[in-house]
Amino acid sequence: MYTSQSLGSFIQQRYISFGPSCLSAEILKACNLRFCTFGFDWFRSGSFHHSLFFKLDLKDFLKFHVNNLSAPLRQRSNPEQQDNKTSEVEGLKQVYGYNVLYNPHKNYNKYSFDYYERSFRRLTLRLDSNSPEFISPIFLMADYLNKAHYVHFNNTGEAAAYLSYNCLLKYNYTPSIKIIRFKLVEDEDLCSLPLSFKKSEHHTEYIVPLSYKIDASTEMRRLFYKSLFEIFA
Repeated sequence: MYTSQSLGSFIQQRYISFGPSCLSAEILKACNLRFCTFGFDWFRSGSFHHSLFFKLDLKDFLKFHVNNLSAPLRQRSNPEQQDNKTSEVEGLKQVYGYNVLYNPHKNYNKYSFDYYERSFRRLTLRLDSNSPEFISPIFLMADYLNKAHYVHFNNTGEAAAYLSYNCLLKYNYTPSIKIIRFKLVEDEDLCSLPLSFKKSEHHTEYIVPLSYKIDASTEMRRLFYKSLFEIFA
């Protein structure tokens, strides 16, 4: 149980990571804007599981989709209409992100399950607008424009609208949403390509040039994240 005193450590954290990878949580950590772990911080996640988080009771969400690996599947066709009366399954297309909810940084056991419960319970408490200390949150998501396996958005406007709508249904408000997209460039082009942004109906999108050399080094990349603090000012 959280007391009013313990709630203070995270209930006022303004920025909340909604993945789809740990990239957004890494950025917030580097900019000293992350004070605790919320549910999706270190998970690979996508639109399907974000929607389930808002729709399901937390106990059921944890049991069926967090503590057990969960990937949405559907039948390719109606087996009753096939000559062989058989239909295979395929992954359900995502609006954005991964087709699985999975934490690649934790061994799945009782201790990690307790950790997941705490982090997702913090998230539900943080998003609850009925809290007397409530501050409207800003959701952060991030990906790359041109890095294999790290491109998570086909349409950022559609992604932001989807996430905003699900939050509205559960908590009766629409959050602000920021999406950071890194564009890998050659080292010599980095200084000539400034950070750019555009505001849309449901979100603000930032295009951030990042050199291949910096991206190849975890230490250098995390130092680079610190320069993004102006995005959150």
